[in-house]
Amino acid sequence: MDIRTLLEYIKNEVSKNNSESEYLWSILSALRGPDDMNCELKMLTTGRIRSIVFGNWPHHAYMCNHYTLDPDEREYRDKLLEECSLHFAAHYHSAVEAIRKVYKYDLLNEKKIG
Repeated sequence: MDIRTLLEYIKNEVSKNNSESEYLWSILSALRGPDDMNCELKMLTTGRIRSIVFGNWPHHAYMCNHYTLDPDEREYRDKLLEECSLHFAAHYHSAVEAIRKVYKYDLLNEKKIG
């Protein structure tokens, strides 16, 4: 599938009025990361989303974090989320909920569900 076909497919999917389209949009919206270029926050949030959604990207993949966050890292992530823009935090939390539903994974606590 070429990129144009893929983008057309994504457009059609997010245009549907159902929970699956909402989950897709929530995840896509969070993939970019925070606008303030906070690399630590990006690795602890967007990097984890990318890893869950896209799996084992090559180790050189930009801002992809394949390692589950330990309790201290999760606490630090949460602190950074409280200090970042509300816009990015909202996108992140929407993606977390979508990942919970689609992948049965609790990204906030780094564990599988059920």
